[in-house]
Amino acid sequence: MAAIARAEIRIRDVTQDQVLFDEYEHRIPVVLGPGERVLAEGRVGFWALLAAVMKARARWAVGSD
Repeated sequence: MAAIARAEIRIRDVTQDQVLFDEYEHRIPVVLGPGERVLAEGRVGFWALLAAVMKARARWAVGSD
């Protein structure tokens, strides 16, 4: 795990978990936030990912998950 923009990063290989693979195979990569909310999926560049994380952090800070 690593901390980027004060977010915890967990990398999972969905090809090793049939349940995850069935759910996400056509959407890889998928970036999930708290509550398994999809923040980004498909082709995800650094700036798009950073923007999604910062937007989600702002929502979580005010409690509107």
